[in-house]
Amino acid sequence: MAYFADLTPYAYAPAEPGVMFAAPTLVWHYVTAHGYVPPARFVEAVRRYDAGWANEPSP
Repeated sequence: MAYFADLTPYAYAPAEPGVMFAAPTLVWHYVTAHGYVPPARFVEAVRRYDAGWANEPSP
């Protein structure tokens, strides 16, 4: 998790080589409470995410 200038925490999901999605951690709230639907590529990246990747070096 990283923080940008506004101190909002962001979550990251790798999509493919050279592509990393970032979303505010409140995205779950936006989806469940407000009916927000993230882009399909983002949803697919989150579904494929493996926490074990965090221990691997970046290319």
